[in-house]
Amino acid sequence: MAQFVNLTVASGSLELVNTTENTSSAGYMWFDSVSGSFKYSAYSGSGVWSTSGTLNTGRRLLAGIGVQNASLAVGGGTSSLLCYCNNTEEYNGSSWSNGPVISNARFGLSSSPKGSTNSGLVAGGAEPPVDVKSSRTEEYDGISWNNGGNLSTARNYLGGAGTQNSTLAFGGCTGTPRTTATEEYNGTSWASGGALPTVVAVHGGTGTQNAALSIGGLSSPTPILSTTNEYNGTSWSAGGTFGAKYGMGAAGTQNEAIAFGGLQPNNGAAKEYDGAAWTTVNSLSSARYYIPGTGTQNAALTFGGAPGSSTTTQEYTKAPCIVDL
Repeated sequence: MAQFVNLTVASGSLELVNTTENTSSAGYMWFDSVSGSFKYSAYSGSGVWSTSGTLNTGRRLLAGIGVQNASLAVGGGTSSLLCYCNNTEEYNGSSWSNGPVISNARFGLSSSPKGSTNSGLVAGGAEPPVDVKSSRTEEYDGISWNNGGNLSTARNYLGGAGTQNSTLAFGGCTGTPRTTATEEYNGTSWASGGALPTVVAVHGGTGTQNAALSIGGLSSPTPILSTTNEYNGTSWSAGGTFGAKYGMGAAGTQNEAIAFGGLQPNNGAAKEYDGAAWTTVNSLSSARYYIPGTGTQNAALTFGGAPGSSTTTQEYTKAPCIVDL
């Protein structure tokens, strides 16, 4: 069997320490003494979608927060007309358990997707009795939901990025019109950010407050956008073309993202983004739309969605491969 050694720097010189190769995750380099070459573990090609534990309450247009093995599913609605959910469920990598409810039931709400099961945020959405546009913000501490500062622009079907204390909310519906409004949250209050180049709603969103993506969505006068827009903390600029679609989920960062599902057509198509262009990868196991996304490009999670009010959970996992340097 080949001997593998890690390279570490000790007292200004290279020290070879006996160990084994690391192929369980990416980003590791070692020296193969048999082949006499350096090796590196990296992600390449398409990942694989698999199903996991089902939600306790099936719903669509819900929000997601966290990573693949530790996520929150918040709010949403059922397939019944004007049926609003206040449910929170927590995912541990295999199953969902019920958590504390949000104060105000709503669907089409935004979140801080880069938060955690102990530190999350939801904002906006549509509330009872009849599709009332919400400006409410609620923050989660792992035990309960508490009110935060209200959005300046009440809306639903908006996009979100960032963490609980550094969230971005953008686009959405304010009524009949859609909006270009972008707002930034500092843990206490919302402030206006750079406006999107065009009105948009029911779009994909991911990334951080200073490096976010807005993907596709419904607009006017162009009914369905095919564009990707990138936010730099101040303004939005055009990125790679995604393809005309709305109601998709998304996960990852501005330069390493994945988007999946969506409408027109309703299919499970998934694409990965490298900061410049989108590449088609393996499709969802079960085609869905009006879905959230959490995690990273290489380890993503989606749950719920339509048609109907799905309880399905799907994980996207990409295994590392070994590269000779």
